[in-house]
Amino acid sequence: MRRAAAVVALALALAAGAPAQPRVTQVRVGAAPYRVTAIGRTLWVSVYGPGDVVRLDPATGRVVRRYRVGGGPGSLAVAGGSVWIGNYAGNTLIRLDPRRRRIRHIAIGGEPIAVGSVGGAVWTADKGDGRVTKLSARTGKILLRRSFPSESHEGLYATPTGIWVTSEGGIVHELDPASGKTKLTVRVGDDADYVLAAGGSIWVSCYLDQSIWRLDPATGRVLQTIPVGTGAQGMALQGSTLWVANYDTGRLLRVDTTTGRVVESITSGRQPRAVALAGGSVWVANSGGSTVTRVRTG
Repeated sequence: MRRAAAVVALALALAAGAPAQPRVTQVRVGAAPYRVTAIGRTLWVSVYGPGDVVRLDPATGRVVRRYRVGGGPGSLAVAGGSVWIGNYAGNTLIRLDPRRRRIRHIAIGGEPIAVGSVGGAVWTADKGDGRVTKLSARTGKILLRRSFPSESHEGLYATPTGIWVTSEGGIVHELDPASGKTKLTVRVGDDADYVLAAGGSIWVSCYLDQSIWRLDPATGRVLQTIPVGTGAQGMALQGSTLWVANYDTGRLLRVDTTTGRVVESITSGRQPRAVALAGGSVWVANSGGSTVTRVRTG
């Protein structure tokens, strides 16, 4: 009994003497990391500069594997055992089989930068020609297309009940996952970029509008607008906290959604774009540099 107590006391002493981990750290991944996405127990980063996709261990922050996929990797989604990657620098959607290390480019047209997946299908929204395309996650075959000729799409989020797509003109569409028909169209602030479905709401960041828009997914009604300044980009919801990357200021904002106020501003890196939650941390892709920022929340 005494020996057990001594062991416990020693462990506590060692823990007390151990240096605390820094709250904010940087992980170098390569030039211009555009998106970061938590997939299962792993973290994936698209790195525009070298045309890479990088897999990180969210527990340690270490690079586990690097895949050279080419093009200009954008947003990421998983379906059919593959990672699907939007492409800023080509007219193809990129399909990566990480187990076999096989890469396939599927001709879509324009700039298919935004990607989401649900129900055995992959959806992509095009910045260049305004089209939204649905593909089979198994075969990569195009199943349907919707055309929005006057729109330039930036964001897409797929749910079982709706495919949410943003347009730089300040428009958000909800499309039916089966037919692709428009269910809702909502006008929000100027330059609507990222869209997130979480916590029973739809969240839209509007780069030039200085606000985050919160919508009712059933009706499209505006529930809340949260002032965050110009430059709002990627978002992640953690309970009542919304984490927002601000491209213009190089900071990660912590927003209390209950009060609608920014309660903390954390230095991230140059031109942060995307945000993800994994391993008890918030991860931010700094597109103007070469790092992903890790902010521990525990």
